[in-house]
Amino acid sequence: MSEDSNYWKSRSKAAALRLTRRHTLGLGAGFAGLWLAACAAPSSQSSQGGTTTSNGPKQGGQVIIYTGHPDTLNPAISPVSTTIYNTPLFYNGLTKPGDDYKSLPDLAESWDVSSDSLTYTFKLRKNVKFHDGTPFTADDVKFSWELYCHPDNLPARQLAGFFSAVKGAKEFTAGQAKEIAGVQVLDPYTIKATLTDIYAPFLSISAGQMIMPKKLWENVPVKELGAHPASRKPVGTGPWVLDSWTTNESIVAHAYPEYHEGRPNLDKLINLYVADQGTGFNLLKSKEINVMGLYSSIPIDNVAEAKSDNRLETRGFAGLANMYAEINFRNPLFQDLRVRQAISYATDRKAIKDSLYKGLATNINGPIHPTFWAAKADTTTYDNDLNKAKDLLAQAGWKMGSDGILEKDGQKFRFNVPSIQTANNPYDVVLQEQWKRVGIDAQIQRMDFASFWAPIYLQGKHDIAALNLPFGLYLDPDYPLAGYFASTLNRNKYNNPKVDELIRTSTATLDRDERKNRYFEFQETMAKDVPHLWLGVPDEVWGFTKGLNIPQKPNGYLTIRSTKDWYWES
Repeated sequence: MSEDSNYWKSRSKAAALRLTRRHTLGLGAGFAGLWLAACAAPSSQSSQGGTTTSNGPKQGGQVIIYTGHPDTLNPAISPVSTTIYNTPLFYNGLTKPGDDYKSLPDLAESWDVSSDSLTYTFKLRKNVKFHDGTPFTADDVKFSWELYCHPDNLPARQLAGFFSAVKGAKEFTAGQAKEIAGVQVLDPYTIKATLTDIYAPFLSISAGQMIMPKKLWENVPVKELGAHPASRKPVGTGPWVLDSWTTNESIVAHAYPEYHEGRPNLDKLINLYVADQGTGFNLLKSKEINVMGLYSSIPIDNVAEAKSDNRLETRGFAGLANMYAEINFRNPLFQDLRVRQAISYATDRKAIKDSLYKGLATNINGPIHPTFWAAKADTTTYDNDLNKAKDLLAQAGWKMGSDGILEKDGQKFRFNVPSIQTANNPYDVVLQEQWKRVGIDAQIQRMDFASFWAPIYLQGKHDIAALNLPFGLYLDPDYPLAGYFASTLNRNKYNNPKVDELIRTSTATLDRDERKNRYFEFQETMAKDVPHLWLGVPDEVWGFTKGLNIPQKPNGYLTIRSTKDWYWES
């Protein structure tokens, strides 16, 4: 695979530290035996992914994948990454991303844009049906967009932001209107959206949101969406129909025979729950799973072994997520810029890259993916200067105590770090050790996502949170910015009016060069304020059973969205 060979040659070489891992399989023995007996892949073939056979793709068979399971399969109530990449299996938007991230037709077969770029008129596909047989129409589009923006849909506030440029959307979300005035159904297969301001990613982000059936959901109270059975058994228009979802075991789906772009090549797609990536790699080698990749890529320690295994194909992508530590401005400790800069200077990002990721990572000091046209590679970074860190802390009034911990006015420099990181990616522990060198005592509190997200993070009960931003899932640089970093929606109470203005104006023009300049200024402004510590983007290395043809895509997210086109070569 020449593309992969070039990829591997381009990466940095490994540094010295290796991490040990203990692996446990997160499923019952009886269930594991069932998959071992029934789900083995076809015999290995010497084929490269991304090619087609002379007779075209083969129909039939099943594939068992290992990737993260979501908390919900309802796209209207969750902006969380596992929902973002699982729901396109079952739903569609009006548009979908091409390999170059330009918008392509999906449920909309075409659209017209007015000369002032404020009105979008979509012509919808006819004869499209939801999985329950209900015809898809423009009423479903208007209903879905208003569901994202509904005043009672508090978990979806970030998603509602993608429609805030639509006329009347803000009033609707505020409970001041009964509908979004700017979304008009012209006939069953034509819908018009009128914007108050130019929003550059309207086609890619807003029109790409998943469409849900009005008939199923219109009588469900919005506050009860998450509890409805269809949040776990989706009814969409997508290529796969859910058969079952057993918590901590599997998500099983079959090909939708009436899919508007033709039924998938495979008969079944099974997402097996596995407790960790090390176990996942062992299952991949034994063919108990066929694919591991998105959010569940081959562990760094096993990459060389995977590449040398003639039963497997490997494919490398630029990483999905930037690891970062978010500083909570609610804590007075962090309101002094000198303190935040000192913590950053006490952080050695190259050591994290080399020790944890064996050099297979990219450092970028900001929330825009390094492969995006808007990423600023040379953003100011206060990094790995212990003397500077100590000097800034002294300027802020902190003195070293007899126990090696800084203190000021009787207070120790000690804070909690709730963390969703695991033994496979223990950057939180590395930060703890690095900060200890200058007298900072960080208390790591490991927990699962469910225990962290709503009870701790959304409530602002963290001092510094060990997170990752999955910006490899996003279809435009704007996607995470308002929800994560603007003062009105962010979770750490960071407030800089200039940052807010740059986020807003970066989407207010269709001129990409102008957008790029504004995004560069945004990244530089925020970097100097240090509301976050951006630590590195680990590469994502997929592995899959040889003989399974997976189209070559530019990243893991677009690869998982291409499951309709996967097939076994014999």
